[in-house]
Amino acid sequence: MQSWRLGFLGLESIPPWLGEFEVEQFCRLSPAEISTVKTRRSNESQLGLALHLGFLRMTGRVLNSSDVIHWRILSFLGAQLGVPAPRVASLKALDPRRPTLHEHQRLAKAQLGFRNLSEPVRRQLVAYLRQVRGSASDATEMHLVARQWLYEHLYLIPAERHLLDVCRAVMTDQEAKLVSAVDKAVPRSQRRRWMPQLAKPHESVVGISNLDWLKQSPRSRRGQGLSGAFERIMFLHDLKVDEIVLPVMPLTLIKGYASRTARLKLTRFARIKPVTQTIGIACFMQMTLWRTTDEAIEAWIMRVSEIRRLAMDRALKSNDDVWQHRHTAMLEGVPTLLAGKGSSSELREQLEELVNHESLEGTQTRASKMRGQLVEMGAQVPWSDYALWMRLQKRNRIM
Repeated sequence: MQSWRLGFLGLESIPPWLGEFEVEQFCRLSPAEISTVKTRRSNESQLGLALHLGFLRMTGRVLNSSDVIHWRILSFLGAQLGVPAPRVASLKALDPRRPTLHEHQRLAKAQLGFRNLSEPVRRQLVAYLRQVRGSASDATEMHLVARQWLYEHLYLIPAERHLLDVCRAVMTDQEAKLVSAVDKAVPRSQRRRWMPQLAKPHESVVGISNLDWLKQSPRSRRGQGLSGAFERIMFLHDLKVDEIVLPVMPLTLIKGYASRTARLKLTRFARIKPVTQTIGIACFMQMTLWRTTDEAIEAWIMRVSEIRRLAMDRALKSNDDVWQHRHTAMLEGVPTLLAGKGSSSELREQLEELVNHESLEGTQTRASKMRGQLVEMGAQVPWSDYALWMRLQKRNRIM
C-alpha cells in the first residue's frame, strides 16, 4: 500500500479537506461498480451507493456519518453516473431510510470484497502483530500496522477502541517476555543503582543531572569532544553498562524505547509502570553507550587527522626553508667558481656534487621531518586518553 494512503485508514467520516487527487483515487468507479450502482432506481440512491463504495475504498470502514458531503465528491460521482448532483447534500438525504443505508453498506462490501472481522481472523491478526512488531514501542504505533493488515486482507476495520485493545494485549505479552529477558541480562540490584546515579547533579556542569548530561552530545568539529566522550564512557563503565547484553531485538526497537525514555524527566519516568521502566532504562543506557562510543571514535579520528595535517604542514614548511637556504648558498658559490678559481672540470664536478647532494638531502629531510612532526604532535594527546582508547580496543567494545 502507498504510504500516503495510510492516514485515511480507519476514518469514521469523510474529511472536508479532500482534494482533487484524493477524490480521483478513491471515487473513481470501475465499469462493474457502475453497473452495480445503476441497479438503484433514484438518482439520490445511486449517488449514495457510489459514496459508500468510495468511502469503503478510502478508509476500510462502512459509512455511517450524516455529515454534509463536499460538492467536489458529489459532482465527480454524478459525472461518472450521468446523473445531476446536488450542490450540497448529506448522507441522510441520499439514504433517507435506515434499511436503505444498511443495503448500501452490504452492496459496497460485496462489490469490493470486504468481510467482517471474525474471531479466527482476530487470532491471525494477533499472530501477525507478534511477528512484525518492529520498532513499535507502544500500542498506538502498532495500531497503524493492524489497520494496514486488515485493509490489505479485505477485512473491515473495527472501532478504534476494539483494535487498540488487541494491540495493547499484544504489547503486554511482548513486554512481559522482554522484561524477563532483561532481568536475566541486567540484575535488579544493578538497575536500582542506575536511577540514583542518573539523578545526581553532575560534578563539572552546574545545574543539570547526570541524565541530562548523558543526553547531550560531546561531538565537536575539530575533535575537541574526545575528552567529553571518554568521560561519558567511563561514567557508564563504572555503572557496568558495558557488561550487559540485551536480548535479541531490532535496533529500531531499542532506539524507540531509548528515545521515549530520553524524552521523559526523572520525575515522570519514576511514575511509569515497572515493566516500561525496566525496558526503557536498559535500552537507554545501552544506546547511550553505543552512541557515545561512536562519537569517541569519530572524535579520535578527527584528532589524528588534525595532528597529521599539522605535521605535514610543518614538515613541508621546514623543507621549503631548507631548500631555499641551500639554493641561496649554491647560487652564492657559483660566481666564485666562475671567477676562474677552479678549472672547468672541477666546476662541473662541484656543481654536480651540489645538485646530487641537494636531491639526496632533500628527500631524506622530507621523510625525517615528517616522522619527527608526527611524533611531536602525537605527544600532545594526553596519555590517559590514549590508554583508555587502547583498553576499549582490547575489550572489543568499540569496533
